[in-house]
Amino acid sequence: MMGKILALAPEEFVRALEKQSSVWRGSGGFAGKRHRRDLRRRWIRLYKSKRGIQSLAQYSRREIGGLAADIEVSPKSSVIILLPDNRYLDEQSDKASPGSENKITFPHTSETDSRKQLRRLMHLAMTSRSQTTLDLINASNTYRQALPAVARVSRGDRLFLRGVYLEALGAVILPRLEQPMIDILEEQGVEVVPNSEILVRPPEIQELQTSPDFWHRRILPNGGALPQAYQGNGISIGLLDTGIDVDHPEFSHRTGDHIVYRQFDLNGVEVPGASPRDFGSHGTHVASICAGQNAGISPQVHLSVAAVLTEQSENGALRGYFAQLLGGLNWLVNEAGPHGDGVQIVNASLGTRHLTREDIRSLYKAIGNAADQGAVVVAAIGNNGNLGMGNHCFPAKLEHVVAVGAIDRDDRVAPFSDWGYSYGDAARQAPSKPNIVGPGVDIHSALAGGGYASMNGSSLSAPCISSALALILEKYPELTGQPRRLTETLMEFTRCNQNWANIAPRVGRGCIDLEGLLP
Repeated sequence: MMGKILALAPEEFVRALEKQSSVWRGSGGFAGKRHRRDLRRRWIRLYKSKRGIQSLAQYSRREIGGLAADIEVSPKSSVIILLPDNRYLDEQSDKASPGSENKITFPHTSETDSRKQLRRLMHLAMTSRSQTTLDLINASNTYRQALPAVARVSRGDRLFLRGVYLEALGAVILPRLEQPMIDILEEQGVEVVPNSEILVRPPEIQELQTSPDFWHRRILPNGGALPQAYQGNGISIGLLDTGIDVDHPEFSHRTGDHIVYRQFDLNGVEVPGASPRDFGSHGTHVASICAGQNAGISPQVHLSVAAVLTEQSENGALRGYFAQLLGGLNWLVNEAGPHGDGVQIVNASLGTRHLTREDIRSLYKAIGNAADQGAVVVAAIGNNGNLGMGNHCFPAKLEHVVAVGAIDRDDRVAPFSDWGYSYGDAARQAPSKPNIVGPGVDIHSALAGGGYASMNGSSLSAPCISSALALILEKYPELTGQPRRLTETLMEFTRCNQNWANIAPRVGRGCIDLEGLLP
């Protein structure tokens, strides 16, 4: 019998498997259910091995696939949920809140257990509506799916939900949920936040008509003169940005897979087969500061680029969604890098002030989980300094992110460079952001499509610091996977200017200075 089954076409095999499953159901009980599942998986493994195919995804979601005309995939109605976890929420009270005696409590556990906990909570929420089916896919497997990875199908009393589990962040991206489901999840302490739009105003681009002056390289030993002892060999940086123009001459020295690119859609799902591109020019400019052969501070570093700002608003601002940011971050710390096990440094040359309190708490928790993976997250402090203190941006505002401000070539703090308190710092005795400053005024670097441009902004200071971290990590490889110790070591490579005495909160520990890297 099995030989005939294995000879069937994929569609016929799925139908035969469903028919056989009805026979297996006769055993009943939990043990019977587990036995049926094991038998089903064994059949599928044998069939895929015999037929030489990688996945049956396009055939195995028959119920949802048959309702393709009713699939709802709108990112504006999607939600993001995170497990209850107080490790990164110091502001919460230790006292039990009303109704907490009814909550399910979970210890901090492995990624596999976290996924089980999320499924358990979702199934609890699904009791508010009968005949609801949940299909949860690991983010690392979404590229194999023929159907949308975040989708909702409603047909009569039946509801089908598909969502993506972000393994490294302990989060799930789901389609629109009904309010009774949300109420049950929130009663259990789960963060449920909408897939908010994130708008980032890019720096003004001034295309150069003369030879570029890479003055930001002065932070290197000997003022950036070649050769340099450390160039980022064996270190990986991940970029959350608009993408990259890999054909720019600045990257012509890159060979093989030294630049890895992924694009994420508005639901935070990887776009399969997407070719490298820059949806603006910001990402190319930032990447060249990190790894350009002329402009780069760490020209031999491995780059992983996550395109998460992929649209432009009517007023010219770059636009992405909260789910895109989390999807890209999850890939960077979990799958990117030269060995597919995550990068060591994440550069976020982006930021926004327009987040709800729920968004902020969720971002705080997600980046804390990213730090648990061993990555240092570096972010631009923001360009609203002319408005006064306290207008700095997320994620730089978070306490476990290295926030970077901007100075010019004469060591003057840029008027636009933000400063303020840290989110998550319960003491709040004094403004503690930025943590460090770097070159951010009249920065010359690559322009998408060819040529060079000058830009101003703390988003150009951030890659200077990310690259500095790469060089420090190259010299001190024992700091790998220890983001706190690596950040503390970074602060030892700083200098101060006596003219900063009256504006100390705007410079943090001072300006990056890598002179101490001399062998």
